[in-house]
Amino acid sequence: TNGDGDMTAPTISDIEAHSDGNNPAGGSLGEGDIVTITATYDEMVIVETSSGTPRVQFILDAAEGVTGGAPVYAEYVDGTGTHSLTFQYEVQAGDSLTNGLVIPQDALSINGGTITDADFNNAINSHSTVPENSAIMIAAGSSTETGAPSADMTGINFYGHNYLLQHLEGPTNGGQAAA
Repeated sequence: TNGDGDMTAPTISDIEAHSDGNNPAGGSLGEGDIVTITATYDEMVIVETSSGTPRVQFILDAAEGVTGGAPVYAEYVDGTGTHSLTFQYEVQAGDSLTNGLVIPQDALSINGGTITDADFNNAINSHSTVPENSAIMIAAGSSTETGAPSADMTGINFYGHNYLLQHLEGPTNGGQAAA
């Protein structure tokens, strides 16, 4: 302990989301952009990640034909020894969030890690729902490439053996035709 006999657990005084500044005003975040969530505590906290990394869950839009959205997690990246912890999520291809980001009630979980004060009092990570933040919308699409590749097939006979050659034009995915 640090000797002051503190028996009070740190608590979250504020939690909020913001983008990395790459989205234009009224625009949407795209693949590779960063969503940052900051949790502010009422005292300095220490994060231990050797057994797991704390994270904050939020929900993306449901895929077409699916009921309920997909949970994703902003992982802890910085802030131990301060009042504010930073969590980040990198937008992936196919992510969609059309009504703005909402942080559900009690979405911060320690996920095997720990968040304590200097006297090893475990933090109380409960918090209220953070209402829709319409400044954070995501439209990452299904791929950063557009259009479908076109293919030409050519048959040749080489020394009595028939071969079929394929020539692709347009976007490809790792040398394979994009689906």
